[in-house]
Amino acid sequence: MRTEDMTPEQLEEVKSLQTPEEMFAYAKDNGIDLTEEEMDSISGGDWFLSARCPKCKSKNVVITSQALKHIRGFCKDCRYRF
Repeated sequence: MRTEDMTPEQLEEVKSLQTPEEMFAYAKDNGIDLTEEEMDSISGGDWFLSARCPKCKSKNVVITSQALKHIRGFCKDCRYRF
């Protein structure tokens, strides 16, 4: 998903997506073709860099481990452990 090819509305929608499944569904629903590299990144590779707290949705989190789609960590804002 090249951000330069997206409308401001699409950029806002993408920012709200929280899981790889939501990203893939969004791409499919909006006719966005993903490259192999983008699919790898979304499905596990670098996705944890945009992890959010499942409770308060903050990005101020510390990731303690990552295995496949399961991320463990804690939120610095609300102190929730996930």
